[in-house]
Amino acid sequence: MPKKLNVLITGGAGYKGSSLVPALLPNHRVDVLDHHISPECTLIPFTKNKNFNFIKKDIRDVKKKDISKYNLIIHLAGLSGYPACEANPGIAESVNVDSTQNLCNLMDENQKLIYASTTYIYEISKKKINEDSPVSPKTLYAKTKLEAEKICLSRKNTVSLRFATIFGASPTMRHDLLLNDFVKKAVKERNIVLFDQNSLRSFIHMDDVVSSYLLTIKNFNKMKSNIYNIGSDSMNYSKLQIAKKIQKKTICEIITSTLADPDKRNFIIDYSKIQKFKFTNKVSIDDGISELVKFYKWFKPGSTGSNSLV
Repeated sequence: MPKKLNVLITGGAGYKGSSLVPALLPNHRVDVLDHHISPECTLIPFTKNKNFNFIKKDIRDVKKKDISKYNLIIHLAGLSGYPACEANPGIAESVNVDSTQNLCNLMDENQKLIYASTTYIYEISKKKINEDSPVSPKTLYAKTKLEAEKICLSRKNTVSLRFATIFGASPTMRHDLLLNDFVKKAVKERNIVLFDQNSLRSFIHMDDVVSSYLLTIKNFNKMKSNIYNIGSDSMNYSKLQIAKKIQKKTICEIITSTLADPDKRNFIIDYSKIQKFKFTNKVSIDDGISELVKFYKWFKPGSTGSNSLV
C-alpha cells in the first residue's frame, strides 16, 4: 500500500475525475481543481469527507501557491474531443497546451505528475502500435494532447498514460465518446449510423481507467519518465463489430453511411508495456454495453444536468 498522498486532480469534476475521486479518497487526501461545478455535481457529497476539497478555478489561472502542497498532481484538465477543439481553437491551445506548460513550470521537481494522454495521436498503421510507434495527430485535439504530453515529459517525475477510447457510465457523463454515443443512439433513436464501419478502435472501460491510475500511483517510481498505452489486447474492435454487439442488446437499426468519418482512427494498439506491471482489464465490451443500455434507458437529458448521473 503506497503512503498517503496529498493529491490534486485538475479537471477532477469531469468524466474521468468524478470516477477517480471516490477510488482515491479511502487512502489519500484529494483536492479537485475545476472551473465548473453545478448544483447537480456528484462530487458535492464528498464535501462531508475531511480528506476532500473542491477548488473552483480555471486551470489557466493556476499559481504556484495553488499547487505547492501536493505530492502528486493528476492532470486531467483540458478541452476534450476533436469537435470542441475545432470549434474553439484558441481555447484548445490555451487550455490544453499553455496551461500545461504553466503547470509544469510551477511544479517542483520532486512533485509527481500523471498526465492523461490518448492513443489518438498515433499514425494510422496496419502494424500493431506500441509506445515507440510514429505519431501523426490528425486533429487539433490530438495535436494539443501530444504537445502537452511532450511538455509534461520534459520533467523527469512524470508518467504519461495514453488511453484507448474510454467508455462506460461515470458520475459526470460524456455522451460524445464513440461507444457511449452508439448505445445512446441505439436506445433513444433506435439506430446507429456508421462512418468507416471497418475502422478499428481500442476500448477501455472507466473502471479499468481508474484501476490504471491506482496501479500507476503504486508503481510510480518504476514507471516515471515513461509513456504507457492503457487498454487491453482483447478490446480491439471495428465500429461494425461494436454496433452489432449493441444491436443484440437493443432494438436498433444499423445504418451504413458512405460519407467519410472526420475522426480518422484505424489501428490496433500493443499494451504489453503496461502489462509488465500486471495491468489487466476487468470489464469486457459486452458487460460495459449492458451497463450503458441500462443507464440510457432511464437517462433523460436535462433532468439532472446534461452530464450528471445523480
